[in-house]
Amino acid sequence: ALNEGWRVAPIASQDNHSLDEEALRTVIWTDALTRDAILGALDDRRAYSTDDDNIEIIFRTDDAWMGSTLAASASPVSLLIKVSDDEPVTLLELIGTDGAAITSYTPTEGENPIYWFPQVDVAAGDWFYLKVTSTNLYDVDSDVQIAVTAPLWIQ
Repeated sequence: ALNEGWRVAPIASQDNHSLDEEALRTVIWTDALTRDAILGALDDRRAYSTDDDNIEIIFRTDDAWMGSTLAASASPVSLLIKVSDDEPVTLLELIGTDGAAITSYTPTEGENPIYWFPQVDVAAGDWFYLKVTSTNLYDVDSDVQIAVTAPLWIQ
């Protein structure tokens, strides 16, 4: 969808008819818990999806949050990434156009919160998002948990 030009943010949900609980979440970054603020954040695509019920992710530049469109003249783009979790985060990846990893960061054991400040060369038409992989210590559904942010688009 991203390669076709769609400007979408990921969501996670479930239709669970069993007693097993799976922590699928859509997280929205907003400055207030009001209807207008939440709808504004959704409209701006300031969101990420995750199967970890308490991971916290910040993915932004100086001026723009996940879900924003940046000018191609801003190359390279300097990113601010912060990830906090109560389980070990094992890999941060910037996934770019065509789903290829642009760059990655492997946190040191016990690093929490994780701060990463990559710089990415960009051109018009590019997009990239953050994928976070962590070890699943508390749920029985799988050994790993994945979180995926809304992209940043370059225009």
